[in-house]
Amino acid sequence: VDIVLVLQGTVIDCASRGELRVLEHAVIGVDADGRIAFREAEHLETLHPGGSVTLRSGKTVPLSAKCTIKQLPARGFVVPGMVDTHTHAPQYAFVGLGYELQLLEWLTTYTFPSEAKFNDPKYAARICRNAVGRTMRHGTTSCVWFATIHTDAAVQLGRIAANLGQRAFVGKVNMDRNSPEFYVESTAQSLAETERFVAAMLA
Repeated sequence: VDIVLVLQGTVIDCASRGELRVLEHAVIGVDADGRIAFREAEHLETLHPGGSVTLRSGKTVPLSAKCTIKQLPARGFVVPGMVDTHTHAPQYAFVGLGYELQLLEWLTTYTFPSEAKFNDPKYAARICRNAVGRTMRHGTTSCVWFATIHTDAAVQLGRIAANLGQRAFVGKVNMDRNSPEFYVESTAQSLAETERFVAAMLA
């Protein structure tokens, strides 16, 4: 295992539901694939690139010569990333607006017009980068994203999330009724475009 990053400091996590752990003087080793290779508390030793870490099991883990050793500040800590299981990327264009409206009024006033704009790839890319970037800056490292009925915009959303390092499930929205004429697709279009979306995401 090639350890390329070691974080040293306080780690806060939940080993099980209802249990909060605070691991002091912890080390977290991250390998070249971005996976956590080890995590252990009570390491007061000084670590160096090209050196090694000896775990309580007795196993010695070598550190890459280019390993980054990052010491957290005294009051800093590391926590697991947040998981958002229901997020609409196009709605970041009007986040915080329309709370005075009922759902159908809100959809008509904000959601449908904004989502219809996702037929413009440049507009879609800008909003998607903003949405993914904002969620990541606030600690959301995994997300279930809703896109729009536009296949190419949905594919863009998936690629933007991947390029920015966010684990994501992305779905193309299918809507053949109960929406305005300017933002609707036929059932046949929906089926065909969903197949195209899946093929593009798997490519």
